[in-house]
Amino acid sequence: MNDNGKPLAVVEAKRTAKNPIAGRAQAAAYVDSLEAKFHQRPLIFVANGHDIEIWEPALHPRANFGFYSKQSL
Repeated sequence: MNDNGKPLAVVEAKRTAKNPIAGRAQAAAYVDSLEAKFHQRPLIFVANGHDIEIWEPALHPRANFGFYSKQSL
């Protein structure tokens, strides 16, 4: 959450045996509902304990080495 109480990011985590992309549809549903409520679209991270991707439905996912800090978001 930012300093105004709006969500900055959603993390959808799956078990390590699963590919992180398995959480994309679920993450998109979360983000759509948060965007409708707060009028701000959070960044989506999908992860499985080994791999982390930044993902936005309109763009290709990008591998990432960690989560962003609140200040970076």
